[in-house]
Amino acid sequence: EGEENNLLGVYEVTVVAENGQTWRIQKTYEDFYDLNQNLFRILGHLDRKKLAFPQSGKKWNITKGNDEEMAKKRCFKFQRYLNDLNHYSVWDLPFVRTFLTAGIINLDEEEQDDEEEEEDYLHMSAACDYETEKKYCLTFREGTKFLCLKSEALHEWRYVYCPSTKETGFVPSAMVDELPE
Repeated sequence: EGEENNLLGVYEVTVVAENGQTWRIQKTYEDFYDLNQNLFRILGHLDRKKLAFPQSGKKWNITKGNDEEMAKKRCFKFQRYLNDLNHYSVWDLPFVRTFLTAGIINLDEEEQDDEEEEEDYLHMSAACDYETEKKYCLTFREGTKFLCLKSEALHEWRYVYCPSTKETGFVPSAMVDELPE
């Protein structure tokens, strides 16, 4: 179920992960769009028929507006999108975890200066800040192998190094060749 707060353009959606964990989140349209773009960069090589992804670079085919019918349609799409993510093990990926646990951005607040933001990020309970971490999600082709830089597994995800591109980021554990201890 979902509902929209028309004053802020915020959508309230309940997310249930495959392990039964539940989050009731409130996010803007742009929050969902950013999450989708980051996940598309990671999951783009997989079978997207199981997901309610729009095409990369395009927004969901829902007319913008604050009327009740459009709000219900949009909430339904967001609900389906998040539930469809149960086909993949993305719930422990740091930027997804932050998406689920971070509060609503008050659209009326002025932007904080960099020092205040940095201090806020240090006190977040999530592993990483969503805006900072999204740049660390690697784009890759099926069959690409990576080297693991950190030994801790993030559920089925690892923080890795790709020798061919010199990039670091998060990828599924199955794609990782671990470095010897």
